[in-house]
Amino acid sequence: MVNISGVDLNLLIVFDALMRERNVTRAGEKIGLSQPAVSNALNRLRHLVGDELFIRGPKGMRPTHRAMDMAGPVRQAMNNIESALSDREFSPLRETRPLRFALSDYATSLFFPALVGILQGEAPGVELISRPLAREDAFDLLDNSETDFVIGPFEDAPPRFGVQHLFDIDYACIVRKGHELAKGKFTLERYLSGRHLVAPMEGRRSYFIQHMLESEGLERDVVVNMTQFHVAPMIVAKTDLIMTLPRRAGESYAKMVDVVVLPSPLPHNTRPMVLMWHAQLGVHPFFDWVREQIAMIAQKL
Repeated sequence: MVNISGVDLNLLIVFDALMRERNVTRAGEKIGLSQPAVSNALNRLRHLVGDELFIRGPKGMRPTHRAMDMAGPVRQAMNNIESALSDREFSPLRETRPLRFALSDYATSLFFPALVGILQGEAPGVELISRPLAREDAFDLLDNSETDFVIGPFEDAPPRFGVQHLFDIDYACIVRKGHELAKGKFTLERYLSGRHLVAPMEGRRSYFIQHMLESEGLERDVVVNMTQFHVAPMIVAKTDLIMTLPRRAGESYAKMVDVVVLPSPLPHNTRPMVLMWHAQLGVHPFFDWVREQIAMIAQKL
């Protein structure tokens, strides 16, 4: 066991910055150190723990397994120290840290317009950063401290993550105006007889509708499979294709392009939209405040 009395705790600040930035220069800029100073601190920390910690790669500094194991406890300790040394009550006005989200285009359209307004008014020093969410990568992003929060459709999560239910997604279908399927009752048989466009919200390998149909022994004819979710309704408006999507999104697109919304005939038609964070890394009054804002926005949807 390392005797902490002989450890320069500034090394942990450098480690935390490197975990977040994955780049020596950017990490130094975040904590006010030069690139040589960050490299020197990293070499000292490597010697202390007996591990390389970060390996240079084409996409920046890649953390080793040892670094991954250290990341959660170090970030939690940093949050605890910040809270202990602060002699002021928390105020979002004084926050200057970046706020990072991983979420789908659909979730971005629901939450970011209101969240940006809140941050500009109550936390103007906070930089809001988003990245696209592939559902299969969500846990790794949180474990690696590459994002602070994930918003997406998750039915369950390992106990190391905090989860806050926001609302239930219910699905619908859109077809072009005048489509034959828009006449009469839209049954499951008619749904399966049509040709489909697929544009998953949260990563191709985890597409909910496809998995649900397969579990029921059902199959549909997919002729277009694309990642550009917001472009897909424009294609539907010009073709005879069917698109299955969240009802809220379908109703929004029906106001912008020539499509109509049909009730989904699928046997399982809802799933939860949740806010998720790492239970160890997300302990800070600022993150508590962010969770409150997201919950408030969800209540108004």
